[in-house]
Amino acid sequence: MLEEYFVPFMVNYLKDIKSENISIVATPEMQQMLESFEIKVNPGGFYELAKMNKEQYLQFRKEFIEDRQNKEEWKKNRHELAMENLLRAFCLIMFKKLPAEVHFPGNLHTKIHLVPPKTSEKEVGAIVRLTIPQKKNPKLKDVQDEAGSDKESQKTVPEFIEIDQEGKALAVNGLTASLPSRIVVINQGAARQAREEFIDHIQKVCPEYFQSESGQKAKKEVLVMAEKLSQDREEQYIVKHSNEYEQPHFDIPVDAHSYDH
Repeated sequence: MLEEYFVPFMVNYLKDIKSENISIVATPEMQQMLESFEIKVNPGGFYELAKMNKEQYLQFRKEFIEDRQNKEEWKKNRHELAMENLLRAFCLIMFKKLPAEVHFPGNLHTKIHLVPPKTSEKEVGAIVRLTIPQKKNPKLKDVQDEAGSDKESQKTVPEFIEIDQEGKALAVNGLTASLPSRIVVINQGAARQAREEFIDHIQKVCPEYFQSESGQKAKKEVLVMAEKLSQDREEQYIVKHSNEYEQPHFDIPVDAHSYDH
């Protein structure tokens, strides 16, 4: 099943994604194991995993797939089979061990980067969250006029709605590295685009299902749930790491259309 269906899907997904690569941060335990294997970080900033011998590869697979790298968010995933298939496919790609019957570009393994944990002598100075901009809902006035004094009817229409970013998201350049403190950047627009892009690739594989009413409903539910999970994780991180005086948190709406020209 993995080689016949999921691996070809992941190969096509990685070939078509808009971003240059997918980065996975190694845990300290994984970093220690790779150092014991004398696996170095290449000039591109990620580990040269394909240089492992067979014994090292089997140890890596256990740590990466079975133990989930001891990442809390990976272990919490309740869909164990889906998670295992995903990580197994990543291993086959990163180690250039794809089956011969799967057609793929020679540089596909560079699309998935296992990178060492970021270390810096600088302390975190602030947390900046780039949010999706909003505008006044143009339909609100019409609803208010029709509802009159009926406040309950007015509540059904939001006062503000998001500005459609049309599949665009801004990336943060390296200028923050020159600052005296580290700036943690949370990019809501880019994260949402990555989620939607993955679902769109699933839709390409199963077009008949997604053309149905139930398929469209399922797609919407998945995206809404993923959005909520992402927002919850953002809030948990901010509450844990931010405070008003030492590590303040700023929400900055960013409209990609402002940077079109």
